[in-house]
Amino acid sequence: MGKELANAYNQYFGEHFRLRVIFTTIVIVLVVMALPLQSFPAGPESVTPQQEWSGSREDISLLNAAPEFIFSAKEFKNLWSAWKLEGPPPEVDFSDYLVAVQTTQGSRLQVSASLDDSGNLTVAGLATMDLQPGFRYMISVLSRKGVKTVNGRQLPQAAGQKYREAGSDRDISDFGVPAGIETRSVNTLEPGTFNEEMGQALGKGEGWPKEVLLVAIRFVGAGLKGNTKSIDVRTPPETQDTATVTITESGYLDDAVAGERWRLWLTKKADGTWMISRALWAQLCDRPGRRFYSADRCP
Repeated sequence: MGKELANAYNQYFGEHFRLRVIFTTIVIVLVVMALPLQSFPAGPESVTPQQEWSGSREDISLLNAAPEFIFSAKEFKNLWSAWKLEGPPPEVDFSDYLVAVQTTQGSRLQVSASLDDSGNLTVAGLATMDLQPGFRYMISVLSRKGVKTVNGRQLPQAAGQKYREAGSDRDISDFGVPAGIETRSVNTLEPGTFNEEMGQALGKGEGWPKEVLLVAIRFVGAGLKGNTKSIDVRTPPETQDTATVTITESGYLDDAVAGERWRLWLTKKADGTWMISRALWAQLCDRPGRRFYSADRCP
């Protein structure tokens, strides 16, 4: 009797345990089947250059002419000429592409580019540590599709700025920086695309195109890149139909770039909206014993 009871016990609990295992397995399968339906953020997507040029130069001083990124045909031509590269500068459509410039004094250089979900294009140079005379370079043409920032910095087009051109001596004078800070070069920004977007926004009933401060902030970008954003708005008291807005950002966590500065000239139209007629930009280079504004790459 005891043996029969033991067998019945084992049979019951063995079957019960098996059913529990089967049920648990079914639950696990259902959970696993449900997981793919959830949305998970995708990782950065690799960006393949449309074109690339690489080589080396003996004159290390030519690095001073190398911006990290190029957004206009004129800047590209200037670099191509300064480095005395073979042939005329290739054609690049800067409305759809940008040019990344990476350099090293090592013997070899590779460039990687990736775009994340937030629209930040990360471009990095991977170089060997064996220092050689002169420098090696890699010039890459990268798509601007979906790109809002490059290495965390806002693209000109992302703020309505279609392209950048080197400013004249008058532009440098009008850039107007505080006493004690030199201005070596500035870029003029093309606000045409942004002005068109303002007209479209007004047609949708949005009010910001009628506020000069909001227009200026949207053009430059509302985000705080450093720890301070200073905004100065000046209008003539007699009409208030024109304005000059100066926006200065500082406190960047960068080895060479301490901030940026924009100077905008705006005119009020008959419908009450503001139009940007002129825009200048430069970054603040900050090195020991050297502090100046420049549109070129900080040394």
